[in-house]
Amino acid sequence: MSIYKRLEELQITLPPVATPAAAYVPFAQTGNLVFLSGHISKKNGQAWTGQFGKNIQTEEGKAAARAVAIDLLGTLHAACPTGKSAKTHFQVLERRSCQETLLEAILLTGRPHQIRIHAAAAGHPLVDDPIYQVGGIPRSDSAGLPGDGGYWLHAHRLHLTHPVDGRVILLEAPVPERLRMQEEGRLK
Repeated sequence: MSIYKRLEELQITLPPVATPAAAYVPFAQTGNLVFLSGHISKKNGQAWTGQFGKNIQTEEGKAAARAVAIDLLGTLHAACPTGKSAKTHFQVLERRSCQETLLEAILLTGRPHQIRIHAAAAGHPLVDDPIYQVGGIPRSDSAGLPGDGGYWLHAHRLHLTHPVDGRVILLEAPVPERLRMQEEGRLK
């Protein structure tokens, strides 16, 4: 499913990019990188102001964060209207219970949160993931932040191509006990 189809299902319309004024530019692009300028959360067209605990409570803070995130997505769309594809292949290694299955994820592309979002979008979020829920959308009941630990994910083997000389580099890290296959003791 495309991101645009998912936004449509969530009834989210991306706003147009802010009109540049003076030296302000909404984004800058260098090669494959896009840098987004700072954004201010807005409510009814005005800057959303306040202080948590005084005049803004958690629910209103979440709404402000959501509003600025949607605004950032609109700016990103203006910079890269076609986006980039992301592909992950999953293979079931071991079924442990109705709530847990050990998977191997093979990334054909590398995007932030790719494994977590693809697994959740397929209906199988990572155990204890503080951000993504079934459907690949952010959880509304969590204050989880990118980089928070606790979820069950481990990079066991990485194959990389050196950007300068083209050599293939293989990196391996031991599999944590809780992610080892119960019959064999470790991943293949």
